[in-house]
Amino acid sequence: MVKKAYPYLHNEMARMVEQAKKANRKQPLVVIPTTTTLRYLYLCTLLNEDLDATNRYLFDAVRQENASLNIYEKSLLAIVLQGNNEPEAAARLAASLLDYTVSSPEMGRWYDTQRAPLSSSNYRF
Repeated sequence: MVKKAYPYLHNEMARMVEQAKKANRKQPLVVIPTTTTLRYLYLCTLLNEDLDATNRYLFDAVRQENASLNIYEKSLLAIVLQGNNEPEAAARLAASLLDYTVSSPEMGRWYDTQRAPLSSSNYRF
């Protein structure tokens, strides 16, 4: 099912990249990666899709800007980097994820930071 949906997702992301390129021609903008972009690249990584022009543009954009990402987005980016032959960058991101954790013998390990999304299914109190 995912393999059949991938061409549609790819076409939508290609359209989004074209719009971003047109906007960047008029005025240089910093591309801030979105959760949708990271999820798309994560899916490409899981499906072992090659980095064509669209995927390369998105990959280069998210690889450069990771300071503003939350914990979930950083973890997606680490998996995408690892899957695209950048193990050193993925290891650095994974180490930074570990830096955000707190642990205690009674409660285990959790993220105690504003960068962790707050919901009943996440590890933030």
